[in-house]
Amino acid sequence: MKLSVKIFLSFFIFFTLLLGLTLYITNSQTEQFEIKSLSLELKETHVRFDQQLDREQVHTLNLAKTLTLDQKFRSFLSQIKDNFYSFSEEIARDTQADLVFMVDEAFKIRGIYPVDEKVQKWVSDNIDRFPIKDVMDTGEDRRGMISGDGKLMSSVALPLKESLLDEYALGVMIVVKHIDDQWVEDLIGKKFEQNDL
Repeated sequence: MKLSVKIFLSFFIFFTLLLGLTLYITNSQTEQFEIKSLSLELKETHVRFDQQLDREQVHTLNLAKTLTLDQKFRSFLSQIKDNFYSFSEEIARDTQADLVFMVDEAFKIRGIYPVDEKVQKWVSDNIDRFPIKDVMDTGEDRRGMISGDGKLMSSVALPLKESLLDEYALGVMIVVKHIDDQWVEDLIGKKFEQNDL
């Protein structure tokens, strides 16, 4: 082999190895940076989501409590009417909820909004997912997240008391908001794009 070929091969191998090493270091550093960056962004989003969700649930709960303090509602509650549909609708509209329903102490649904057979069937089939018994027993409100039929929902449950001083509840009102992309976007304030992998 000629000297020029040996020199060319030596430089070619050297530059190929140098280029490979440079690409490897660059890619590994970039990948580590991206992983750290994504992890940090996910943690920040999680914290912000939790804070905003907590604020929204407290706001919904306080709004629903205020609405149930209405004298018209209290007098209606003291008579335990069979039809709370108009109050369920009013509360759903005022709280911007997707679903509101009220149950009595026998877990019978007394009012539901929206009035739809599919919604009523879903509520009847999934009533045990809501903290109704706990709210009835303690007389204290609850808030949380539930899932069903592939949907995630934010819910608040509050006791319906004839008198504010009562320790027991005559019923429970559940206010539900569906969590979807628009809800998260409104809550967090960022536009998210769904990636299909």
